[in-house]
Amino acid sequence: MADPTHLARLREGVAAWNAWRADHPDVRPDLRGADLSDQNLTEIDLHDADLRGARLHRTFLTVANLEDANLEDADLTKTTLTGAALDRAVLRRACLHHTDLGFATLNGADLQ
Repeated sequence: MADPTHLARLREGVAAWNAWRADHPDVRPDLRGADLSDQNLTEIDLHDADLRGARLHRTFLTVANLEDANLEDADLTKTTLTGAALDRAVLRRACLHHTDLGFATLNGADLQ
């Protein structure tokens, strides 16, 4: 279950979220099972976030930082990840149907 405080921060928008992340570099965002579908999260900083089981249908994550994020069992159907950084991300059993990964980096990512 996602941390309600982290979800509330995310609802404030990408700029506010990224500022909060910069001010709290030691916090690992807990967004497990969150429904983040149909949102524009372009350029969001979700590095090291726990997104296991999250729903990200049709979400724009263009140029997002998802390095070291755990997206195990996440649903990324029709998600736009163009230019996103997914280095060392865990994507085990993630649904990537019709997902746009153009120009995304996946160095060391776990795609099993």
